[in-house]
Amino acid sequence: MSEPLNFDIPLTQLQTADLIRRLRELEEAYQFKHNLIQESAYSSLLKNDRRNLHRACAHALERAYPHALDEHAALLAKHFAEAGDDAKTFEYARRAGDAAFRVHALEEALMHYDTAGLLAARLQISAADVLHLHQQRGRVLEVMGRFEDAIEAYRALEQLGKTRSEPQLEMGALLSLATLFTFPNEAQNLEQAQTVNQAALQLAREIHDQAAEARALWNMQQHAYFSGRAREAVAYSKQALAITDRLNLRELRAYILNDASRALVTIESVPSALNALAEAREIFRAANNLPMLVDNLSTTAETAQVGGELDMAEDFARQAQELSQKIGNLWNLAYSNLSLLSVYALRGEYTQAFAVCDTAVRLAKQSGFYVGAIVAETQRALMYGELGEPARGIQVLEQFQPSENFMMMEAWHAGTFLGLYLLNRQFDAAREALVVAQRMNMDDLSTYGPIFVALGSAKLALHDKRYADAVDATRELVNRLRALQFRFFFPDLLLQQGRAYAGMKEWNLAFDVLREAERVARAMPARPVLWEILAARSELEIRRGNLERARELKHKARAIVEWLAEQAPDDPSPEFGASLRASFLAQEKIRALWDSEL
Repeated sequence: MSEPLNFDIPLTQLQTADLIRRLRELEEAYQFKHNLIQESAYSSLLKNDRRNLHRACAHALERAYPHALDEHAALLAKHFAEAGDDAKTFEYARRAGDAAFRVHALEEALMHYDTAGLLAARLQISAADVLHLHQQRGRVLEVMGRFEDAIEAYRALEQLGKTRSEPQLEMGALLSLATLFTFPNEAQNLEQAQTVNQAALQLAREIHDQAAEARALWNMQQHAYFSGRAREAVAYSKQALAITDRLNLRELRAYILNDASRALVTIESVPSALNALAEAREIFRAANNLPMLVDNLSTTAETAQVGGELDMAEDFARQAQELSQKIGNLWNLAYSNLSLLSVYALRGEYTQAFAVCDTAVRLAKQSGFYVGAIVAETQRALMYGELGEPARGIQVLEQFQPSENFMMMEAWHAGTFLGLYLLNRQFDAAREALVVAQRMNMDDLSTYGPIFVALGSAKLALHDKRYADAVDATRELVNRLRALQFRFFFPDLLLQQGRAYAGMKEWNLAFDVLREAERVARAMPARPVLWEILAARSELEIRRGNLERARELKHKARAIVEWLAEQAPDDPSPEFGASLRASFLAQEKIRALWDSEL
């Protein structure tokens, strides 16, 4: 039998014997000169001595870092496990899981939660701790894309609550299931979400758990939003926020504000949504909740882009990219790339936009963010249309269909087809697409479906010279977007309205509308529509007899077209022949800029 180690040997003596060395950066820290020495010394310890040493190390860490225990939770869990202290091991394993999850270290978080779960099964753990552990573990599985495993974990928690006659556990499981079934993912099922969440809400009210009630209302907020009922979503968010304010549930308040922002854009205003995001962002930052902070940055970028603040959108998207890469969050890396894609496309920076589009699609598919892949491909199809190849855009759209679970995307999908059919002069197909799109819920502007339908309706009416119908197709939506400070496609709608007023010979109305369209497009700047606005204004100035002003506007339009041509990819398409740059310049409306001289 080996002799027990003499703990009284001075460290300096061990250092002199060349067994250990002092670490330069930490005066009181030492390291074995070789792993074999460490292993030999450790194996020579009696079992009881090992436990005592691990317990002493754990207590020393607790004393040394009383305000940074989460940062050392993994090491503390290891020492207490070796010391045989199950209760302390559970506590620190759970905390280590939380700390790892906050920085998106998912495999590490799952490992710690699994350790805590094994201990919880044989310890007298409070219902609150059991609930937190299982909900967090399930959430990690969700973020990892292991949705079936997450559902199984939540169902097991639900059954545990029934077995132990602890409704808090059952209710918590139902809330987590409702959230999983509500949000866009491979397991989204809005019908199941509604059923499960109603049961959770009823149970929360029966046991008077207001925090759980607030979370159920948050789920209902999201369910309403993803069902295309933005006004209901805002109403639910206000009910939930009233509870979080009363109970001072700051982090839950941040989640609610973050997600409510998407509905606020379409119901209150873009600035209102940005304010909600700013408040949520500070709470997430203070809590060091990095996964939600990066989601907030991406959502802020998207919201700023909708408001026409493209520089702001790019800045937040890049912040989101940087943090996503730092914590390895592929889902939000795809999300931030989608915002950058929209910014580049709106500016007419096509080569960059196509490159980012490819990246966004790849990342979205890798991370299970299937809606993101659809959004990116839709944007690709729209850019093909702008660059003179609408048939190529139609081909892109025909390769995929929105999920039946995510009905909001169908309006966008149909509206995009409508616009591309019009560009391709397939007017019968455009009319059929318009009928399909009009059957869908057009309340939620976040899908852009209502915008595409209004644009398509106006363009069809202009083609048929039904100018009053074109005005009617755009008037209500233009007023709504103006009030919301919603700038995405706003100049495009004004352009069609201005053309309609010109067709009706309402020259002053046409002048005012087109001037507003130019101001908004220039401020963004949205160059692909700006040149068309300038060309339309030039034609109007001819009607008004201002030939010099008309000539000036046409020259400005030509300069933008030349700039856009430089931004378009110049590589010929193997299938379509001409390069996008050549297709762009070959469009009839662009050739007309040079064919008609003043």
